[in-house]
Amino acid sequence: MRRIIVPLVTDTSGAGTLYSEAVYGELYAVKYKPGSLATGTDITITCEDDGASKPVLTLTDAGTSALWKYPRDLVHDTSGTALTGTSGGDRAEIICHGRFKIVIAQGGGATSDGLLTFHIED
Repeated sequence: MRRIIVPLVTDTSGAGTLYSEAVYGELYAVKYKPGSLATGTDITITCEDDGASKPVLTLTDAGTSALWKYPRDLVHDTSGTALTGTSGGDRAEIICHGRFKIVIAQGGGATSDGLLTFHIED
């Protein structure tokens, strides 16, 4: 397993768009360390590759405490229908190919001391 660390940098309006290094593997967990980001900070994470965008995680009003998240995908049946837990489905780790795109809003002003750490199984 390896870690990909992305510093959370915002401009004076508390906004920022950041990208990780290239990644290919299963996403196991995301650790959020807010630094001086505001309580109302919103963070949207996608995996971007060749114009395709895969939703990974959305943190609304992320808060000022460090936290761990374990994002998962619904599995699908052979017809491509997403299966819920009640219809026989389970969750699977998200496979990422490309790079993580992190969009920050309402961060409370310019900051650069927060971190997102992605734990990836290659």
